[in-house]
Amino acid sequence: MDEKIKRDPALILFSKTIAIGAFSLLILGASCPDPMLRPGTAFNGSAKWAFNIAQPLITDFASDVELYVIGGTRIWKDGRLPSNTGTWTFFAWSASRQQELQVTVYHDENTRTKLKDEEEPPGRGQPIPTNWANSTTIFQAAWPYVSGAPSSVTLVIFNFTEYPEAPGQAVWGLVYESPGGTHKVRWDGVYLETT
Repeated sequence: MDEKIKRDPALILFSKTIAIGAFSLLILGASCPDPMLRPGTAFNGSAKWAFNIAQPLITDFASDVELYVIGGTRIWKDGRLPSNTGTWTFFAWSASRQQELQVTVYHDENTRTKLKDEEEPPGRGQPIPTNWANSTTIFQAAWPYVSGAPSSVTLVIFNFTEYPEAPGQAVWGLVYESPGGTHKVRWDGVYLETT
């Protein structure tokens, strides 16, 4: 394991999350269709588009609910869900209920919710900023640094980290199809690094 990863708990968590996601995609890969470009505006299929769909479910969950993590699978290279596959998942937590609510929004606007008892909030324990940059902005920031020409990102994680490049800040991690690499972009759209 890389020495930098061994020393940084945030990188360890991120690496484990990436490994689990990559393994899941490997197993499911045969049944997943090739992503197809989504028609419509640049907002349609983005993380904020999906959040608009998920938000009523999150708001109805508890009055003190906050958003801690955003995850995405099979995201098109423009930061939107393809027209035929992919999901955005929102991990929210309520201190008063001591529960985590996961709301998954599918490419076709269907949703799935999962509720579980949790004494601690997900991610690094800090809610993400309410003014986070949309996925389309994040993907635009990363694209100049992507090698090869991957059509999509297999896994996206957005939460607080302890990366030296952005200590105590929320960071997007984008895992592109091979050979695109893993890219980190700060919550406000500032590109950080490729790993």
